Amino acid sequence: MSGQGGEGKRNIDLIRWSVTGLGAAFCIYRLTVFTPQPLDSPNTLRPILYRSFSWFLGLYEQREHAFDAWYAICVVALLVPVALAALHYGSRHAKVKLPQGVARVLCSRWLFWASVAGCLVLCRFPTLLENELNPDEGQFLASAHKLFYDANFFHSVDCGTSGPINIYPLMLPAILGFSPDFASSRAIVLIIVWLSAFLLYRSVELIAPEELARIAVLPFIGVFAVFKDPELVHYSSECVPLLLISLGLYWSVRVLRHPENYRTPIFFLGLLSSAAFFAKMQSAPIVAGLAAVSLGFLYSSGHADKLWRPVLLLAAGAAPLFLVNAALCVATGVWTDFWISYVRANSSYGAVDSRFVTNLQGFIEFLLTSTELLFFLFTALAIGAAHLAVRMRQRMTSEHSALVQLAVVATVVAAAILLSPLDRMTIYAFLGLLAICLVPVYFAVLLSTGLMGDDPVRWFGLLAFVSVSSALFSIYKPHHAFVHYLLLLFVPVCAAVAWMLIGKRIAFIALVIGLTVACDTYLWGFQDEHVFMSAAPRIRPPEGDFIRLLTSPRGRIFVWGWTVRPYLGSGRVSATRDTNVSNCFRSYNLMTSPPVSVPSQASKVIETYYDDRILRDLRASPPELFIDAVGPTSWFLVDRKYFGFEQVPEIAAFVKANYIYLKDADGQRYFLRKDLSSTH
Repeated sequence: MSGQGGEGKRNIDLIRWSVTGLGAAFCIYRLTVFTPQPLDSPNTLRPILYRSFSWFLGLYEQREHAFDAWYAICVVALLVPVALAALHYGSRHAKVKLPQGVARVLCSRWLFWASVAGCLVLCRFPTLLENELNPDEGQFLASAHKLFYDANFFHSVDCGTSGPINIYPLMLPAILGFSPDFASSRAIVLIIVWLSAFLLYRSVELIAPEELARIAVLPFIGVFAVFKDPELVHYSSECVPLLLISLGLYWSVRVLRHPENYRTPIFFLGLLSSAAFFAKMQSAPIVAGLAAVSLGFLYSSGHADKLWRPVLLLAAGAAPLFLVNAALCVATGVWTDFWISYVRANSSYGAVDSRFVTNLQGFIEFLLTSTELLFFLFTALAIGAAHLAVRMRQRMTSEHSALVQLAVVATVVAAAILLSPLDRMTIYAFLGLLAICLVPVYFAVLLSTGLMGDDPVRWFGLLAFVSVSSALFSIYKPHHAFVHYLLLLFVPVCAAVAWMLIGKRIAFIALVIGLTVACDTYLWGFQDEHVFMSAAPRIRPPEGDFIRLLTSPRGRIFVWGWTVRPYLGSGRVSATRDTNVSNCFRSYNLMTSPPVSVPSQASKVIETYYDDRILRDLRASPPELFIDAVGPTSWFLVDRKYFGFEQVPEIAAFVKANYIYLKDADGQRYFLRKDLSSTH
C-alpha cells in the first residue's frame, strides 16, 4: 500500500510539473509573438476600464454627484477589511460567539482577502485612467514595448538606475492579450500591493495567531488604498522592490520559525538579494539586511550545522542571476554598456559629498513632505508609544511606574522650556539622531547578554529594526528628494507595527484599529474629483497616427528629447537603447531656467559615452523617422539652443546626411529617412 501511495504521489508531481511546464511554455510563446500596440488600441486595458467608468458616470446627472457616490462607496470599502479583521479577532477572544455558519463565512480568509482586493481596486480605480504621471513611468512602458522585439535588456534598452526586473513585469499583460499601457502598469501595482500585504500577513502568521496577522496588515492596506500623490500611485522603480522586500521578510521569518529547515529560505534570500540588485540597486541593502539578520539568528542560536553552509547557500542563491546576465552581456557584446549604464550609473547617482548629521534635518524634512507618509508615520509612532507604555507598565511595580511617570513629565517640561525656541525640524533631527544612537544599543545589549536567545518574536523585532534602518539609508543615500523613494519604507514600518502587536491585549488591539481607521479616513478626505471632471475617452497623443502613416508596421523611430509620446502614441519602438537623451547633457542643471552648465570630469565622460553610443545605435539601425521633440512636449529639455541635436555635431551630421526635413507639428520637428521619401 505504501508503494502504491508513493507511486501515486510521483504521478501527481509529474502531472503538476507537466502542467507548470506547459503553462510556462505558453506564456513564453505569447510574449514572443506579441506586437505592442499604441495607447487606446482595442486590445489595451484603458478603453475597457473607461467604458465601466463612463457607465458609472451615466448613473448620475452631474459628474460631481458621481464623484460623491464613488467617494462614499470607497469609505465603506475601506472599512470592510477592518470590520472583518476585528470581527475575526473578536470571535476568537470575546465571550460572545457568532453562530458557526455565520462565523465560517464572515471570518473566512478568502472573504477577508477578497475585501482587500475590492478595497484597493475601488479606491485606486480613477488612477488607472490617467495619462503619464511621471517621466519614469512612460520610459518604463516604452522600454517594455521595445523588449518584445529584443528581449536582451542591456542590448535593447537603458532605464538608468532601474534594471531588467523592474521592466519585464510590464510585459505580462500580453499573455492575456493586452498590449501594455499606463492602465495595465498601474493594475500591476495593485497586484504587487495585494501580494505584498499577503506576504506580510503570512510572515506575521508564522510567529503569531492568525487573527493578529490580519490586524497587522491593516495599516499597510489602508495607506496604499488612500494614496493621492501621483508619485505614489504610478508604476515607479520602487514597486517591484516592494514585493521583493515582502518576499525577503517572509523567507527571513521562515528561518526564525523553522531554523532546522533553513536551507531553502536562505537560498531564496540570496536569490532575492540579486533580484533587488537587478530591479533597483537602491533596494538591495534592505533585502541584504534581512538576509544578514537571518544568518545572525542561525549562528547565534546554534542552528547552523556547519559554519560555511548558510553563507554558501546564500551565495548560491545570488549567483544565477549574475551569471545569466554576464553570459548574455558578453555573448552580445554589451558588457561595457551594462557596466557603465547600470553599475556606474547607480554608483555615480548617489555620489554626493555630504555630512550625515548636518544633512539629517533636510532629510527628515523630505520624509515629512508627503502627507500620506507623514500621517502614516504619526500612526506608527503613536502605536510605538502605546507599546512602550504597555511594556513599561508590565515590567514595573507601581512605585517604579510612578517614578517613570514623573521622569516623563519632567522630560516633557524640560523639553518645552529648552527646545521651544528651536525650529521644529531641528528638534525632529535631534530626536532622529537620538533614535539612531539608542535603538542599536538596545538590540546590541540584548544580543550581548543572551536575552535574544532563539525567540522568533524578539528576532522579528530585530528584522523590523534592520529593515527600517536599511530603508532609511536607501532613501537617504542618493540625495534626491523623489517622493516615490518613500515606498521603500512601508513594508519595514508595517513589520515594526506587527511586532508591537504580538502578545498584546484587546485594549491595545482596539487602539491600533482605531488609529488605523482614523488615519485612513482622514487621508481619504484629501481625494479630489479631477479624474471625474476631466477623464477623456482617449489619451493617445495626436502625433501617433501621423507617425504610423509615415512608418512601416515594424519600423523604428528615434526621438531627440525627453518624451515617450511619439513611441506610445504610434506603437513604434526606439531604434536606440535611449528613450530620452538627458544623459547627453549631464553637465547641465536641468532644474534651472535657463539651464546652468556645471561641467565636471565625470559628467564629460558620461556625455561622451552616451553621444557615442546613440550615434553607434543610429548607424547600426537607422530609424525611419527622426523626431526632434525638444520643446513644449519634452520634460526639462525644452530649449533647442541648449539641448537641440545640433549641439552634438556628430548627430547633426548624421541627420543631415541621411534625412530630409518634413514639417513642424505638435511641437516637434519630423525628419524622414531619405530612402523612404519617394514613397511619401
